[in-house]
Amino acid sequence: MDDKVIAVATKFVGRPFQFGKFDCYKLVIDWFKEFGYEVPDYKYDRFWYNSGGNFFLEEYHKLWRRLGPDEPHALHDVALFKILAPVPNHVGICLGDGRFIHCAENTATVVSRLDKYKNVLHSIYRLRAVE
Repeated sequence: MDDKVIAVATKFVGRPFQFGKFDCYKLVIDWFKEFGYEVPDYKYDRFWYNSGGNFFLEEYHKLWRRLGPDEPHALHDVALFKILAPVPNHVGICLGDGRFIHCAENTATVVSRLDKYKNVLHSIYRLRAVE
């Protein structure tokens, strides 16, 4: 990881989850802003995924390209997870070396290993503007 990525990650690690103010999607917005990219902010209900909504997949195709199963992921790619929900309901940002940063409701913003989440990993996307 380069110095800028380390500095930005350090800025966010430990920040507590606050739905609508700083949650997993707000981390994505703030992360990309630090690197000069604009990611739209959408309004969504707290438990949108239990009411048949599919927030991430409904919106991601507009600005993001889904990576193929054999396509390696890289820094700034985002990973979508299905955690106890019928649709992807959590997102994290790939940092490289098998790690990602994410903000979880029961913890705070942390860096985790992707392999620990392989059973709930849904897909990985790349912001088209980064390509």
